[in-house]
Amino acid sequence: MNDSFNPNTATYLWNGPNGFTDVNNPIIITNKSDGIYDVIVTNSEGCSVSKEINVSNTFCDFPNVISPNNDGNNDFLDLSGYDVSKFQVFNRWGRLVYEQNNYPNQWYGQNMDGGTLPDSTYYYFLELKTGEEKHGWIFVSRGK
Repeated sequence: MNDSFNPNTATYLWNGPNGFTDVNNPIIITNKSDGIYDVIVTNSEGCSVSKEINVSNTFCDFPNVISPNNDGNNDFLDLSGYDVSKFQVFNRWGRLVYEQNNYPNQWYGQNMDGGTLPDSTYYYFLELKTGEEKHGWIFVSRGK
């Protein structure tokens, strides 16, 4: 039959870099490896089709809010997977308040001595291991 494909009754088999596999549709590959992802879709009659998709980037924009109140949600700035070689945080007057090399996720609103920074907007500069530079702002709110 023409136009008889029903995505809700089809099966999906995804394969990707570093042993990635999934049978869901859609898949979530945020912060997964870049590379070729293959999917085989099989309908209820047993007909299959495959598709290869080249994914060049699986990372979203950097977060711009943290709430370091130890509730397990957004307690620190998680940049895992971005390969950050240099990370710096500045206050609104341009003063360096935190710095870390090879940064994945250590900043939870503290200064370089480990003291608590006040709730405010801070500005970050980072350099990726590729040499690309990024900058932006992040709001720290402990919700007190």
